[in-house]
Amino acid sequence: MKKSSSDETAKKKSEPKEESKEEVTQEETQTKITGELAILETHLSIADRFYYDEHNYEKAIEEYNLAINEEKDETLKLKANYMMAECHIKLGKYKEAKEILEKMATDFGKHYLGASAKRRLKHLSDYLVIDDK
Repeated sequence: MKKSSSDETAKKKSEPKEESKEEVTQEETQTKITGELAILETHLSIADRFYYDEHNYEKAIEEYNLAINEEKDETLKLKANYMMAECHIKLGKYKEAKEILEKMATDFGKHYLGASAKRRLKHLSDYLVIDDK
């Protein structure tokens, strides 16, 4: 028995088209990527861009401050503090850098970033005399 053309048409209509399936997948992928990019663009990442890419340390300090105030993760807050101290060093504001690093070393000495702050303070004291006035 030969299938009628109406049977074949009905079968084609009920089957999903491969092209539309591919389009949805591309659309879903684009949405996923856009969402990930939105998540990644935080004050910390913006500050890092100012620090590393643009060497705009004043703007980086502003963004690190925002990250410290808005971030919930303690390690990310410590990273922002550490990098803010580095910005102050780049700007020749050694007193400000020293204050940040000393607080980190005192309050978070057992955390790896607190230990890094201690080492950075030692390194700074080896070649700088920081006037506390």
